[in-house]
Amino acid sequence: LINLVLPQSNNLIHLECPFNILESLDISQNSSLQYLDCSFNNSMFGGLDSVNLTQNPNLEFINLMATGIDKLDVSQNNLLKKLYCHNLIGVPSSFSSSQNSIENLDLTQNSILDTLICSGNRLTNLDLTQNFNLSSLNCNSNKLTHLDLRNGNNLNFSNFNATNNDSLYCISVDDSIWSVNNWTDIDSHTS
Repeated sequence: LINLVLPQSNNLIHLECPFNILESLDISQNSSLQYLDCSFNNSMFGGLDSVNLTQNPNLEFINLMATGIDKLDVSQNNLLKKLYCHNLIGVPSSFSSSQNSIENLDLTQNSILDTLICSGNRLTNLDLTQNFNLSSLNCNSNKLTHLDLRNGNNLNFSNFNATNNDSLYCISVDDSIWSVNNWTDIDSHTS
C-alpha cells in the first residue's frame, strides 16, 4: 500500500498496517484509536516521515519501528503505555531509508508509559522523570548526552539498555548503588 485513506470513525480502536510503503497516514478522524502499528512503512521511494497523533488521545500502543520517521509528538497521548520508535541496528545500507532519525522526544505528558524502545535514533536528551511506571527502556545507539531516570520506579525495571551512546557519561537514577548492581547494559565510560 502506498496510500491508506481511513474514513471518519469513532469506532476504530485498532489499526495495523505494517510492512507497506505508506507515504502518509491520516488518523486525525479516528479519535477512539487505542492501538497503532504502522512499523516498517518505508522504502527507497519515500515513506512516513511524520505521523500526526494529536487527535488521538486514547492511544495506548504506538509502533513506528523503522518507518523513516524524524518527528514524533506524543504530548496529547496521555494514555500511552507502550512506544516503539526504534530502528533495526546493524542493517545493510540498502535499508537505511527505512530508519528513523528522531532527534527530540518529549515524554513528560506520558506518565503511565511503561515501555519505551527508541534505539537507533538521533536522540541527545531523554528526560524520563515524569514516567512513573516505566519498567522497560532500550535507548541504545543514539547520541545521548543526558539521560534522567529519576522517576521513583528504577527498582521495577525489567529491561534496561543504554549502550552505544558515546557521549553519555552519567545517567541520573533513583539509587546509584542499586543501578550499578542491576543495570549492566551501559557503556564502560558511563556511570
